Amino acid sequence: MVKMNKYEKLFDATAYILYQNDKSMNYVKLIKELYFADREALKQKGFSITGDEYYSMKEGPVLSTLYYLIKGKYSNLEIQKAWNELFVTDIKTRSISIIKDNFYKKSLSPNEKKILDNYSSKFKDLTCEEVVNNYAHNPKFCPEWEKPIGTRKRLSLETILHYLDFSPEEIKVVINENNYYANR
Repeated sequence: MVKMNKYEKLFDATAYILYQNDKSMNYVKLIKELYFADREALKQKGFSITGDEYYSMKEGPVLSTLYYLIKGKYSNLEIQKAWNELFVTDIKTRSISIIKDNFYKKSLSPNEKKILDNYSSKFKDLTCEEVVNNYAHNPKFCPEWEKPIGTRKRLSLETILHYLDFSPEEIKVVINENNYYANR
């Protein structure tokens, strides 16, 4: 059996945003909201909300695990099954919905909720295309994104922190701390 604690924050953050959007929304927009919330959490406290890995893709930065869970192609079948019991994706309409009422394990801190609220509020009235064009592809807002050659390009924590104006010494500390907690 796989421990869910590694995935709990990702599941909770996804549910939290979906509940704020009448339980359903465009999944590309959801991925961007969670990316920018993770980025803000890194800026504020040196740790992301979800603990996911990042890639640059055609429509901007993505959370890798979240992307594959949404697509139904995550390599860990047990985690994919747990995801599928909570969320449903419609690939044709590019929407994701929460299907289990009252799911939310409350693993998010008050500060993490505040960050998620901020991005939900900021992006609520924007279309997916507006979020991609005005934020994900905007070098003033997201300078770390690069259009990938092929389908995706790894977006390292070091690169994100660099563009958040962390010093080389601070970057080393944050990466070491993140690696320590990721391996516990």
